[in-house]
Amino acid sequence: MREKFPDSEKLKILVAALERYQANYNTSAYSTMGFWLIGLGWLFTSSSAREFIACHEYLRLAAIAFIWINLILFSYGSYRVYRISNRLYQKLNNWEYAKGTFEHAKMPLASIVLYSLIMSLVVFLITAVLCTLA
Repeated sequence: MREKFPDSEKLKILVAALERYQANYNTSAYSTMGFWLIGLGWLFTSSSAREFIACHEYLRLAAIAFIWINLILFSYGSYRVYRISNRLYQKLNNWEYAKGTFEHAKMPLASIVLYSLIMSLVVFLITAVLCTLA
């Protein structure tokens, strides 16, 4: 037998889920971006790293492939998280009881696009540096 929650409890659970989607996405995006920026800084500042990578063609190509695959997976994952979050937002939006209680937790598409564009720029820069090492 299914347990029926009161509307107030359902609302708390759904809003918490929406907030968690946003918080977890932001944590993941900042962590990933920080990782790539550290990598870019390392390539810019370490001549021994550039020399090592230049001497090992397979490593350079593997690094390029890895960062592009990571970017594609990050962008795809970002879009999926946005869609799931947006579906939950729409359900809450259509529920009269919930009006005015969850709008702060909406995950804006603009932030997803902005994160992906900044990540793309960093990946382009890393790729450019790695390509100059050939």
